[in-house]
Amino acid sequence: MTPPVAAVLKDKVTGIEFPCEATFPGTPKMTLLGAGPRRKNLGIAKVNVYSVGLYVEPKEAAKALSSFKGESEESLMNDDRFYDTLLGKEVPKLVLLKFARTVGAHKVADALSAVKGVEPEVVSEFCSLLEKGMGASIKKAETIAMGWTEDQRLDVLIRGQPAGTVVDAKLPKAFFELYLGKTPVSMEAKHAFVKRVASLFSKEKAE
Repeated sequence: MTPPVAAVLKDKVTGIEFPCEATFPGTPKMTLLGAGPRRKNLGIAKVNVYSVGLYVEPKEAAKALSSFKGESEESLMNDDRFYDTLLGKEVPKLVLLKFARTVGAHKVADALSAVKGVEPEVVSEFCSLLEKGMGASIKKAETIAMGWTEDQRLDVLIRGQPAGTVVDAKLPKAFFELYLGKTPVSMEAKHAFVKRVASLFSKEKAE
């Protein structure tokens, strides 16, 4: 008998919980792969800024990641090929940021728009969209989500509501490289994203 699937997954560092299945405005039903912390050094201490969960459309993700079926979590978290595949446009995906503290909008927008290889005017558009959507700040327990579920579109949700879309050939992948690339903003979170990969294939089998 298959054990019941947990309805939520908790980031052990922050204690913040993420639903294992979710539908966001404008997306198909998504499955959570994992969640981890984004921390910043503040003097000698590390402070939690937010937890980030990575969601994917399960059928397309299972198809794209089929060659990694049966791999251990440890093997996946050290496999660049796995993350490169996950970064591909063939896998519809979304990151959900749940904030552990209040942060000024300008700081958040600067951090989330620190992408490489994107035209400056596109980065400026993305940054402005984020700041306008947040207002003065993003508060503890509030959320920001970025989704790449259609080619060349990065959709932004702030506090659960659509804030806008940036259409560009390079921005969506460049943004997700912040979390899945070789030098991510949080290696803890990147490694946490392998936690529920096996669930993609159990879903596939069940169907």
